Amino acid sequence: MFRDLRPYICLHPACPNQDKLYATRHDWIYHEMQMHRRQWTCRDCHDTFFSREDMRAHLGSKHSSVGSSQMSDASRDALLVLHEQAMDEWLPASCPLCRRKSDLKSMLAHLGGHMEQLSLFALPRSVVDMEDEVGDEEENKPDGVSQTSMMSDIEEPMLPDDVKRMASLAATYYSKGRYDEAEQVQTKVLELRREALGERHPDTIGSMMSLAVTYHSHGRHDEAAQVQTKALELRREVFGERHPDTIGGMASVATVYQLQGRHDEAEQMQTKALELWREVVGERHPCTMGSMASLAMIYHAQGRYEEAEKMGTLELELRREVFGKKHPDTIRSMAALAAIYQAQDRYDEAETMEIRVLELRREVFGDSHPHTVQTM
Repeated sequence: MFRDLRPYICLHPACPNQDKLYATRHDWIYHEMQMHRRQWTCRDCHDTFFSREDMRAHLGSKHSSVGSSQMSDASRDALLVLHEQAMDEWLPASCPLCRRKSDLKSMLAHLGGHMEQLSLFALPRSVVDMEDEVGDEEENKPDGVSQTSMMSDIEEPMLPDDVKRMASLAATYYSKGRYDEAEQVQTKVLELRREALGERHPDTIGSMMSLAVTYHSHGRHDEAAQVQTKALELRREVFGERHPDTIGGMASVATVYQLQGRHDEAEQMQTKALELWREVVGERHPCTMGSMASLAMIYHAQGRYEEAEKMGTLELELRREVFGKKHPDTIRSMAALAAIYQAQDRYDEAETMEIRVLELRREVFGDSHPHTVQTM
């Protein structure tokens, strides 16, 4: 009955969707936790703040590098995103209707009960009386278990953390190469987030990108490109061009274009992503180096070996400076540069680099690791 009545509504005064009605507790609570019940915890000093402005002020006053005029607004916004999370469900809270005090999780469940009771006033009195009579009959059953309570247990709403656990399960399936199961769970997560949060919410867009990556691993590059392009459009609309999520989306779309053999489009997109990464996070950031590596691969695929070598060499130098010689990404960059040397018929240089790659992979991963075996 409550699914038909859609009794749940957001009571946050600044909510842009105040008129939206939710059919289930899950959808309403998920909206509350992802849109309004947020907190920011500093990863350095572990202080917690309950507004974006307070967190921004803390970073500016306590952490000098963030307050520096050299850091762009986009970079500060990216830091705020990294520190943001849903509120701890055990924080104290009070019901906005009756002022009863409890923890946040209990308060939301309690408030949902209020909304359900209020929604019953929309029904004709005869229907409410019939529901009450059924309830009275079931309360008098000897075993004390009613059909209503059983149905309540069955339809217990999924909380935001449940959806996060589903997303984590999908990631685990993906990491194990179980792509069919990953796709099934990711599709459900995307459906739940679209219904509860809307298509433009960051979590919904993130689910779209995850599903696209799984399509890509299946070799379904056309479907991956379609979903990633849509996600990129949404990120541009919601976050703007210079937000880290938007730039990362551009780099991902470029990768899919490359896999489709659309090298010119891939080059254009990856070049733009690299320019933005350099402006927003700087030359020595892993995201910047990742776009450099991807652009070098595109140049390689286009037969532009001198440009590929120049970009690959710069990326390798940066990785050695930032991560060290034995970091897996540094070793991977060496292997990519060796392949460029080989394409240029510079076999002695390629051989020297490949031998060094093999030595490092044996030292870091061991002889039986797939990366080591692949190099042999």
